[in-house]
Amino acid sequence: MRITLLFLLIFVVKMANAQIQVSSSFGYVAEGGFVRNTTYTGTNLELMARKQFSEKWRIGGTTGLTLMRLALEVQSKSDFTKKTFGNIYKTVVPITIGGDYFLSTKRLFKPFIGLETGLFATTYDVQINPNYSQLLQTLPPDNSINWGFSPSVGIQLQEPADRIGLFIKFKYTGIVYDEGFTRQVGFQGGITFKFGKKINWKPPVLEIKNEETPYYIKPKQEF
Repeated sequence: MRITLLFLLIFVVKMANAQIQVSSSFGYVAEGGFVRNTTYTGTNLELMARKQFSEKWRIGGTTGLTLMRLALEVQSKSDFTKKTFGNIYKTVVPITIGGDYFLSTKRLFKPFIGLETGLFATTYDVQINPNYSQLLQTLPPDNSINWGFSPSVGIQLQEPADRIGLFIKFKYTGIVYDEGFTRQVGFQGGITFKFGKKINWKPPVLEIKNEETPYYIKPKQEF
């Protein structure tokens, strides 16, 4: 227990002496692909904390909440119209670690690529009209926690003071379930804040050439 607290203390001190980037994003996500192959669709919210190790590398953790829905539909034989008789709601909570690599260190326009891996907790909720319960052929899988990974690519716009930025990114998430491998794709946009001492920061130095540096000598007080 004491060793764990010691490592935690060292980690907090290291984080306090470095530049930390906290980000939040919101976006659209679809499971199985876009358009025809899509099964679940919805939105996701992510919260990220990254330590800036250099101008190009940042590493940290990510968590969030993905809410998706699958509409259960039945088609009429008489007029071929579709009617929704229920929904299956799928919730995914990621707890991952990973990092981002900036392809450019320019302040304004900074493209980057990222990779995360970790655990994904998945829960399901079925809401169906009792009159159509016989139409539901298979139930969704049980709630589970599974391993997955998420590569991403995006662009970050950073203001001159290098404290506040905006970003957009495309993210692919693969999760390994007992029933098989599933993939999620989505677009996200968000805002990021930087705290702490900047990477490679140095105090400004004033150089005076060919001149003597002026000094001010406080006169002695007479008693």
